[in-house]
This record gives sequence, structure tokens and C-alpha cells, in this order.
Amino acid sequence: MIRLTGGSARGRLIRVPASARPTPSRLRVALFDLLGPVAGRTFLDLYAGSGAVGLEAASRGAVATCVERYPQALRLIRENAQRLGLKLEVVAADAQTSLSRLAGRQFEIVFIDPPYSQDSARAVQEVLERRLCSRVLVLQHLAQQAPVPGAKVRRYGSNTLSILEVAEAA
Repeated sequence: MIRLTGGSARGRLIRVPASARPTPSRLRVALFDLLGPVAGRTFLDLYAGSGAVGLEAASRGAVATCVERYPQALRLIRENAQRLGLKLEVVAADAQTSLSRLAGRQFEIVFIDPPYSQDSARAVQEVLERRLCSRVLVLQHLAQQAPVPGAKVRRYGSNTLSILEVAEAA
């Protein structure tokens, strides 16, 4: 179990699947400090895993959507949202399929934290090409992996956040 760090569910615990690699609380605090207020903003958590980032966004008032493919993770994301009284859209699909399903929609903030074995550059490229992100794209990756070109980079131990202002990238 991990604890949410802000918003209406601050301090509340969420259950996470054993197979998940939840974004550490220190990194979530840093992420939302960098983003500033997210209340009312549309937020996409593309590889939700534990759902910690999407639930954190919803707790802080964002209109959040989580994309996840694994049934156990999906069940826990939904259960956590319901138990905490958070409104959250959950898309049951892998990231590639969900990008097609989400075509025509735009999210002000897109958070991408793919499994380390996957090509994060491809995920970023597809989100940008499909114009799913209108404001800020954030990629969480290992410090030794290449950052998103043109992005601001913030390192937190072995993790890195690449923050791309999409308006500047257009």
C-alpha cells in the first residue's frame, strides 16, 4: 500500500498490485509541484500501473483518465477510486490500443511511465503526433535513459522526469 500526497485524499492509502512499480511519493510530490494546480485540468495517465499518479491527479481535482491493460491493476484502480470517492475514467487497454481509442480527445497534461523494457520515445512520439496533449507532457524514466528532446529534465535518484511544454514543441 502507498499513501497519496495531496488533494482531497491526502494521506489516504491505496492498494497496489504486487506486479506494479508505483511512482514513489517523493516523485509524485515533485511532479505535482512542477505542474502547479491541476484542478479542472484534463489529465491522462497512459501506463497507469498502480494508478497512483492518476488517483493523485483526481485527488487534486483533475479530470483524470487512467489507461491500464492488466486486470488486477484495473480492478485495484477502480476499487481505490471508489473507496476514496474520486471520479476517474479507467480505460482497459494497452497503451497502443488506447491511443487509437482516445483519438480526437485532448488532455492538458499527459503522464507517461511505461515499463522500463518498452520504448518510451515511441510512446511520446505517438502522443504528440496524435495531438493528445495540449499543454504538458511528462515522461518518467530511468536516469540513464535519454530524456525527451527539448524537455526540462529533473532527476530524483534513479528516476528522471522529462517535462515537455507542448506549446513550445509545436
